[in-house]
Amino acid sequence: MVELAQELIDAIIDEVAATDQYCQRPDRKSLQACALASPAFLASSQRRLFQSLAVKTEWRGMVDAFSAAPHLASYARDVYLDFTPLQSGDDILMARLFTLLCGVERLVISTWGTFQWDSFDGVLSSMLALPSLRCFGFTYCDGVPASLIRHALSSYEEVVLMHVGISANNLALPQPPRDVDRRNASLKHLAVSPHAASISDTLVLIRDDPSLQHIEHLELCLSKQGTLDGFEEIVLKCSDSLQHLVINFSKLHDDPIDLPCIPNLRFLTLKASVRKLRLPWSFQDIMATLPQRMPHLEVLTITIDAEFEDYWTDRTHRPDVDEALKKLLGLRDVHFSISTGYPKELEFHGGIAEKLPMASGAGLVSFSRWHVGRLYHPMTHFSN
Repeated sequence: MVELAQELIDAIIDEVAATDQYCQRPDRKSLQACALASPAFLASSQRRLFQSLAVKTEWRGMVDAFSAAPHLASYARDVYLDFTPLQSGDDILMARLFTLLCGVERLVISTWGTFQWDSFDGVLSSMLALPSLRCFGFTYCDGVPASLIRHALSSYEEVVLMHVGISANNLALPQPPRDVDRRNASLKHLAVSPHAASISDTLVLIRDDPSLQHIEHLELCLSKQGTLDGFEEIVLKCSDSLQHLVINFSKLHDDPIDLPCIPNLRFLTLKASVRKLRLPWSFQDIMATLPQRMPHLEVLTITIDAEFEDYWTDRTHRPDVDEALKKLLGLRDVHFSISTGYPKELEFHGGIAEKLPMASGAGLVSFSRWHVGRLYHPMTHFSN
């Protein structure tokens, strides 16, 4: 049998792992088949199979399994930790697990409600001490100690705070020194969506953090109609370094928002969930003011998740939008990303061409689609 170079084997396994694109997860069945096909494929297949781990309700068996085969634990790069439900003695067992997961780069924690953070300080200390950790996230967590978030902001390159409630509790955590190459890592990527009751606390906590001066990617989720609710201060704090701004309107897209001027911004992404497939009026309002607010914009991405399958032929539009895009001399793409499965998708494409005739004629407008039923991935708010 012809022997393939390891680089070719790795490339083949990467292609196999990427085939399940709609679920944004590796094709595990195909990878398992590759692992059994040949000894030459085993290590590459295992590396991709164990690259992402979900530590959930049946996580206790992982400790014995990884203790018997520690090389498998070393392959883990993305770990999603569901902190509930926990039993007596789980803190010691889980701390042991994270000593085995020595190569983790991205970690997301969910508690799905109230949680006694101080009772698991040993586990948290094991996580924080991981020398390879670059990205730290909290999703659907209540009562996260402010000291833990401050530590994340000052220690990691990417931080995600999605649907998070903050507690003023300054949890005392033993924090062993991290790897010397990671100790002074500056925050480059921040995604924030606080609980409604914690908006002011989150704003104060982040606004005064010195790490904002290096942020290049910022994602914000609207919590009220027509306003950034104070988070424009965050945008202004990092405006000198900011390259990519993402604003998720969700269903709060009826009223326009007043975006601050970000002269160095190169990428802007606007997201919305609508009932019928259309370009929200608030998006058109932002697009019309781009030359004044973001004169060096290169890529505008509009992501639309429509609830119903029919296209609303929306003839109302701002004629100054197309003219505004023309004034952006560095603009190279106006990209529309919409959910798949809509029979009138091409009608939407035609409607955009009518609204933006000059941009379409110049070849600036492009389209892509994503699967309406794809599962939410815990790592989705980190960079790729």
